[in-house]
Formats: sequence, structure tokens, C-alpha cells
Amino acid sequence: MFERSRNYPTALTADGLTAAEADRLATQWVLNQRDAVGGQILLYLPDRRERSGRAVVNQFATRPDVVTETWKTIHGGNWSGGPVLAAWPNTKALGEISDNDLVRALCVLTWLPKEVVSWARAVGAEVLGGQMDLSAPALSAPVIEAAMETMVSLVNQNNPLTTGHEKEVVVEALLILKRHRHQFDGDELYTWALHHGWAAERATELRGLVQKVNDGVRLRIKGGMLRADIYEIWKAADPDS
Repeated sequence: MFERSRNYPTALTADGLTAAEADRLATQWVLNQRDAVGGQILLYLPDRRERSGRAVVNQFATRPDVVTETWKTIHGGNWSGGPVLAAWPNTKALGEISDNDLVRALCVLTWLPKEVVSWARAVGAEVLGGQMDLSAPALSAPVIEAAMETMVSLVNQNNPLTTGHEKEVVVEALLILKRHRHQFDGDELYTWALHHGWAAERATELRGLVQKVNDGVRLRIKGGMLRADIYEIWKAADPDS
């Protein structure tokens, strides 16, 4: 019940570039994409003041074919859809714009690599101006992937994972894995989830639950949402088991 299509070109600027180098590469990429996919360009900023001192971005913002919106104004703005230049987003803001149905291409001006690298790995983003380790997302064990597939089949993406049926399924699955001494990482599962079509908001909720389980936080659930032999079924997916 998880499915979200992100079948549009993606890119991000490499870490370590000068501000001017990154800005030139990103703006040119977006302009090239506009020529390829059409639409109206969106400059997506944390705040309208954030581009202070960034001459290339400031000049880009004055173009008649560019609309500027912030993380707060995007939902009530005037952008009609097209390529996006997301400047210095955090994980939450990047997730929100990447799930926007109006996006036709998306380029990220990198601020903190840790905020965007999971997204870049999940979507296979092009790296502009350098190299970054964006190896394909993979889970540490087939058993964990089998557990994720069970979550996919039993939860509804329209509902948050932090309450109700969805929370029961996800937390029970994570606790079963932990009880059998499997180690799993929140960023690893977040990346896998995005790569397999989860909405960024739901992938973020999953990462939060993983963190709580790993930290030993007691999450109250009723249990019994998964069949008694579910771990044996997951384990059967591992050819080395």
C-alpha cells in the first residue's frame, strides 16, 4: 500500500564546492531541465533572506520564469509546476518538495550532506561538480528486507505510522527483529523506504520509530497484528539461513 512515483530527473551539488561553483552548476542544471521538461522554475528557500550574499542565486531569482517560495509559503504560492532548485534544504523540507506532484525535475544545493544524502541515494541523484558515495540502497540482511515488505503490504500510506493500526504493524515488526538480535539503522531503512516509493513523511516517521526501538524506548502496542510464525517466514527469504 506504499507507492509514490518520483520519475523525474534529480541532482545535487557535491560537498566541498565553493558557493559560487555550486550555485552556477545548480542553476544551469535547472535551466537545462526547464528546456527539456518545460514548466515554471521554482526557487525553494528556507527563507527569502537566505540567498543574501549569493550573487548567482540572487540573479537567478530575478528571472521572469522563476518563482520564489519558502518552506512556509510553498503550499499557498503561485508556482504552477516544473523544475525546482531546492536551496540548502533539511531532510524534512526536501522530503516535502520531493513528494510534490508538481515537480518535474529537482536539484538540491547541498548545505549539510547528512540532510540530503539518504534522499540522493534513494532516487539515484546526479552529483554535480564532484563525487559522493551514493551507492544503491541495500539492507544489511534479507530478513530485514522481508520484514519491510510485510510492512508495505499491511499498512496504509494515507495514515501516519505513529498511531493506530500502522504503528502496531511497524513497531511489532521492529521488535520481532530486535528480539532475534538483528541490527537495523534508521537511515538505512529511511533510504530503502524512499527508494521503494514511500512518501518522505512516512519514511521519516519510520526512521523515528526505528530510533526509539534502538534506544530502548518502550512503545506501547497491543501486539498480535502479525502471524505467530512471521519471523520464520522472513528467515526463509535468506538463502544462507
